[in-house]
Amino acid sequence: MQTPIAGKTARVLPGGTDEEILDWCLQPGRKPEAEQIEIWNGCMSKRGWREAASAGLAHREDIGVFLDLMDEEEGRLPQRLRPVQSRTPGIRP
Repeated sequence: MQTPIAGKTARVLPGGTDEEILDWCLQPGRKPEAEQIEIWNGCMSKRGWREAASAGLAHREDIGVFLDLMDEEEGRLPQRLRPVQSRTPGIRP
C-alpha cells in the first residue's frame, strides 16, 4: 500500500466499507502475497505487548495489545476475551 497517509485519510473520512477502502488502497500499489499478510498479521497481533509501544496502553488493564484497543473502540469484545470456540484464526469478526 504505497498510498500516502494524507490520501488514505481523505479516502476514509467520507466513509465506505473496509473492503472498499482496502481495494482503493491497493489500486496504486501492489497486493501483498499471502505470506506477507501472515507475517504482518503476526506482528500486529503482538504490537503493544511488552514493548516500547505498550506505554500507550499502560492505563488500560483490559487492553493487552493494540488490536484489543481497536476491537474495543469499534464495539467488539477484544479477541483475547472472547470465548475460545468463537475464535477463528485469520478472521476478525
